[in-house]
Amino acid sequence: PEAAAAFEMQIAASQDAAQQYPDDLGLTLSLALAHDNLGDVLSEQSRIAAALVNYQQGLVIRETLSARHPGVEDVQLALSVSYSRLGTVLFRQGDLAGAESYFRQKFRLASEIIATQPDGYRWQRDLSVSEQKLADVLRQRGDLPGALAYYQSMLTRMDPIRKANPEDLELNRFVSITLDRIGEVHAATDDLAAALDVFL
Repeated sequence: PEAAAAFEMQIAASQDAAQQYPDDLGLTLSLALAHDNLGDVLSEQSRIAAALVNYQQGLVIRETLSARHPGVEDVQLALSVSYSRLGTVLFRQGDLAGAESYFRQKFRLASEIIATQPDGYRWQRDLSVSEQKLADVLRQRGDLPGALAYYQSMLTRMDPIRKANPEDLELNRFVSITLDRIGEVHAATDDLAAALDVFL
């Protein structure tokens, strides 16, 4: 409760500052982040409905900024974070349709930016995260071929980057998790040869 109260105060202060200086992108993004922070605390307290309200408020702020400032990368990255947070919470709650909708919006956003920045590592990574999350949803829904297609697309995208950055432990872990999931999907479809090929 104390943590939630602290973030509620942060939201009030950020809202006052954003209203006083409406052209300051940083202040408005800080307001959206304050809603996310409160949402995280509420989620940890299993107050999921209240958490979703705050994540949605953060999303509305970022979508408004994105429409006004479509070329500002920080705004687009913040919008991607909103889609990811909402999709992840809904996925954990078993709302696969809702989760898929947000993950597809994250995927669309990253795809549109990569079309103009094909060498942008940050967005290649973001698109790969979207593919992995969509694959997880489809796998949970029983669409194993669809899940496998997204896992493999993600792997194809990130493996060359991983090989070029062998010291990036987080990236290596990300690729390793995806390989494990590909093997599990192959095993679930009784393609044991393919599963062994991945695991070995």
